[in-house]
Amino acid sequence: MERRNEIHAGQDKRPEIAHYCPTLGDCCGIATYTEMLCSAKGYRAVSTLDELEGSEPQVLHVQHEFIIISESEFEHIVDFCAQKNVRLFTTLHRVEKDSWISFLSEVWRAARHRKTPKEAWLDASSSARPAQDKQASRKIGLVQKTLRMLRRLLGQCRFQRRIVKCSETIVVHSANAQKELERIDRQKIRVMSHPLMACPIASSLHSEKDGRIHIGYFGFLSSSKALGDLVEASKLVPNVSLHLLAATPQSQGAASEHSRQFSEWIQPYEWIDASYEFLPLEEVVYRLSQNDVNIYLTKPDTNRFSTSGSIRQYLAAQRPIIANRTEMVGDLEDIITILPNGRPSTVAAALKKFDPAKTDLNPIIQYCKQHTWEKAPDLYGHVPNRPTWDG
Repeated sequence: MERRNEIHAGQDKRPEIAHYCPTLGDCCGIATYTEMLCSAKGYRAVSTLDELEGSEPQVLHVQHEFIIISESEFEHIVDFCAQKNVRLFTTLHRVEKDSWISFLSEVWRAARHRKTPKEAWLDASSSARPAQDKQASRKIGLVQKTLRMLRRLLGQCRFQRRIVKCSETIVVHSANAQKELERIDRQKIRVMSHPLMACPIASSLHSEKDGRIHIGYFGFLSSSKALGDLVEASKLVPNVSLHLLAATPQSQGAASEHSRQFSEWIQPYEWIDASYEFLPLEEVVYRLSQNDVNIYLTKPDTNRFSTSGSIRQYLAAQRPIIANRTEMVGDLEDIITILPNGRPSTVAAALKKFDPAKTDLNPIIQYCKQHTWEKAPDLYGHVPNRPTWDG
């Protein structure tokens, strides 16, 4: 909350540019993105339109993700901008593929998921559930799941088209996302590299003290991350220590249960240390910079385009990075080591071959210099220009 207060400080006069994110102050990647950008560029950050009452900006830039902004909320924003004659910009942090091929792929993935073995720790925790819980979880069959996915996909694609139509400019973080949205309107889409924060880094590595290979991870502990596979891969590598910065997205409910199960599973392994706190980014970067190599693993998702924010902290740490091939790291092909898949055997093989002495860190260092928050491009041109709303 301190950063958010800093953003608002000294902004009593009418702001030129305001960024809208309803999760400001929460443990949310989009909130962190918004706070960092506004702090660096001097923009105002708001979580409700009521905060703009009486001091309407000339530009309102919405930081959008489907799970944090509903259609009705966005329509309220559109009405506000039309009434107040405010220019509307939107950053789409996730772009859905708008095609039947994408939908069929989603169905196929769901069908395969039912037959695919779970990660070891999930399998162990689920085996302890009462039989009736297992039976209840099977009540939602493939047909019901398919219909539910169809409604979600069609709704999100319709919503996505509406966002593009109503916004003066759409910002995305990858060329693939740009290409997808240009099918709706070629003139509105702009690509901006995902910025990062320059932070102090450690002057020495853990391995200089004990001779072990130290591996780091940072990101939410969620079902979309293949954290169990990283642990399994590390088991196959001799003389290793694994440092996990795996915050839970929320303090209660499914996420905290997810964290508890994972914590119990790794407890016997003394070579693993894990933090489940939502740490300041400066602390995250410093800890990552003490490792020989940091590994980013996530489950592939071929039906949408999204760019990882957490891997920017890996980059800021200026240590070698290994990741599995997904759209999340597609913008870093020439900067980090990308594996064909995230299977434990593949990751372990890469770790066994890893030689820090032969790693060229210059591409990462140059990326860090070129893509700070302060160097984020000016998207708004001559701010006083006002939109012409056609209703």
